[in-house]
Amino acid sequence: MQQLYNMIKDSVSGYAVLHTSYRFMKTNVNHNQRLLYCATNHLCIYALAILRLRL
Repeated sequence: MQQLYNMIKDSVSGYAVLHTSYRFMKTNVNHNQRLLYCATNHLCIYALAILRLRL
């Protein structure tokens, strides 16, 4: 799992997603919105990983 995470983190799109989520978390937003964004963000990361593994 850690290897998979590192592979995504090394990709440009993966980095952009993580960076965007970090900036989003720093802003003062509703707690429920933050949780929803995090869940969606993790789904996107897993989708990227699956796509990369299939190629």
